[in-house]
Amino acid sequence: MNKDFDIFYKEQLQPVLDNLETTRKEIHSKIIRYALYSIVFYVLGFYFSSLVDKDHSWYVVLAFFTFFTAIALPGYNISIGLGRFKKVKHTYKNKVLVELLLFLYDNVEFLSRQKFSRKVMNNSGILDNTLSHEFDVVEGEDYVKCIIGNTTIQFAEMYIVRSDVIFSKTLFQGIFISAKFNKLLKHKTLVLSRKKLTNTRKFRLKLQSFFNEGHIINLENSKFNELFVVYGEDEIETRYVLSSSMMEKLIAYQEKLNKDIAFSFVENRMYAAIYTNKNHFEPSISKPLNDKAQIVQHFELYKMLTDMVLDLDLKLRLWDKLE
Repeated sequence: MNKDFDIFYKEQLQPVLDNLETTRKEIHSKIIRYALYSIVFYVLGFYFSSLVDKDHSWYVVLAFFTFFTAIALPGYNISIGLGRFKKVKHTYKNKVLVELLLFLYDNVEFLSRQKFSRKVMNNSGILDNTLSHEFDVVEGEDYVKCIIGNTTIQFAEMYIVRSDVIFSKTLFQGIFISAKFNKLLKHKTLVLSRKKLTNTRKFRLKLQSFFNEGHIINLENSKFNELFVVYGEDEIETRYVLSSSMMEKLIAYQEKLNKDIAFSFVENRMYAAIYTNKNHFEPSISKPLNDKAQIVQHFELYKMLTDMVLDLDLKLRLWDKLE
């Protein structure tokens, strides 16, 4: 971390984090205390239950009261504590994370409860299935929009489940990115993670190829082919978009993140889906909020996500020659 960040952290973030940490510790200790009370009352309840017989039937009332107390008293106070921590999380995201983003970029929009729409997810073509069923789950949070040069980049944590009355399947969990570039492409190109590609999706792509709706395209970069499966509606445009230089950049970006990732190029947007099983920007009630290492992790992740613009040269007019 550079000196500017250290100064920024000390002056802008640390005072807020220290206040939040004081509140978190208070809430956490209270929850632990009432959880212990609950255990004690449960033990007493079982003890009084063991004493119940014909001559001591009144122990039933005492046992019932003790069990009720074991549930009601801790439950009420723990729910109050968790409610207070929701406010802590809100402040953490809207103060700390926003300041962190503003340190990186001048033009930033952050909406902690915002997500990408079903229409955007379908338009990307990355998901195994089109989201059209009423039971499909599309959840998301921590939406960020910023401008780097002339390029607008948006990302959010997304959780998507394809569901019907009986069966459900997780289609995606991770960070979804949308970046706008300057060229309007005429056809869709998908660069799907080979590890995440299901047999059903492979069959569907082959079926589309049979009906001349696009083709699975093998490119000249063997390492790229090991990582990704490419599907393009127009082979000429796909090969132009996925030039040797672009393939190397996509490989490097995947290695930089060290996660499974899929891309698509649709109209004037590039989409990326980074597969993770972690809620990256959620503060934990059991961990210190003023731990600088945690803030550094947020900083580095934000940097890696937005570095897509620089790493892939999206700020340039990459496809101006394509007509």
